[in-house]
Amino acid sequence: MEQTFEDLGVRILTCRYDRLRQWNLPNLSAPYWRLYRNAGAGAGIVLGGREIPLTPRAFVCIPPDTPYASVLHRPVRHFYLHFVTRASYRLPRDRVYRIPSSPLLVRAVEEIDSHLVRPDGSPLRVTTLSLLLAHAALGQVPPEALRMGYADARVVEAVAYMRRRLEAKVSNAELAARANMHPNAFCRLFRQTTGRTPQAYLAQARIEAACMMLHCTTKTIDRIAQETGFCDRYHFSRWFKRLRGLGPATFRRTRTPGL
Repeated sequence: MEQTFEDLGVRILTCRYDRLRQWNLPNLSAPYWRLYRNAGAGAGIVLGGREIPLTPRAFVCIPPDTPYASVLHRPVRHFYLHFVTRASYRLPRDRVYRIPSSPLLVRAVEEIDSHLVRPDGSPLRVTTLSLLLAHAALGQVPPEALRMGYADARVVEAVAYMRRRLEAKVSNAELAARANMHPNAFCRLFRQTTGRTPQAYLAQARIEAACMMLHCTTKTIDRIAQETGFCDRYHFSRWFKRLRGLGPATFRRTRTPGL
C-alpha cells in the first residue's frame, strides 16, 4: 500500500537555556508554539487562574495564542523553544500539554545547551535537536485537532494570495474576482470555511506577521507597520492592541529574548 506523509512545516524561531531572574508577566499570548522545561522548581505559568509549575519532570507545550501569565518565585534555569508550523490546529485556548522528561528528550536539551555555550557549537545540531523536541511536543496534540489546510481550493488560493501581499491593499472584490465569484457569494464562502470574513482574516495575518518580526528581528515598529500593510504606526499599534491585548512595543519587550 502506498503511504502518504504530510509536511507539518515546523520552523524554529528561538531555542535557549537561560537563568530566569525576572519573569512575572501578565500576558504572554503569541502566535507561535512554546515548549518549556525548567532545571528546578521556582517558576510556573498561570492559565485560567491555575498555576502550572515548571519542573524538570516534564516539558510543557503551549499552543499558539494561549492566554497565560508567568510567575517566578525564585531564580531558576529555564529552557524554552519557540516554533511555528505550516499545519494549523483547532485547539482549546485553556489547555497546555505535558510531555514526560524522557532520557532522549533530556539529552537533547543538554546537548543543545552545550552547543549554545560553546564558541564552536554547531547550529545545525541545535536545529536538528530543536526539531526533535518540537515534533515530540506536537505528538502530544490530539490528531483530530490537526488541519493541513482548507477544503475549498478558492479559499486556499485567497488565503495564500493575502499572505503574499500583506503590505498591499486587498479588497473583497479583488479576491472574489480571482475566484470567479460575486463578492457577496465569495465572502459567505470564505466565512463558512474559515470562520472569519476576508478582511478579518487579513488583519489577523498582518498582526501575526508583525509578531514574528517583533520577536525575530530588530526592525523598527514603523518599518514593521509599513511592511504589514498599515498606513502608519498609530493605526498599526491600535490594531495590534485590539487583536493581541497589548501594544507592539510591550510585546517586543516581554518576548525578546522570547520568553
